[in-house]
Amino acid sequence: MYKRMSQASRKGKIFDDVLRHAKLWAEMQQLPADRLDKRRVKRNAQPGLF
Repeated sequence: MYKRMSQASRKGKIFDDVLRHAKLWAEMQQLPADRLDKRRVKRNAQPGLF
């Protein structure tokens, strides 16, 4: 993974890249139903101003 880092000279860039890979891995470990609920936009009735 470190060989793929394009800008490893900037401090914290490697951490950001590894964190991105970890988030993608965690998302793939979820059940399909959980992923569907996360993507679905929940619309609520907007209260009036008055």
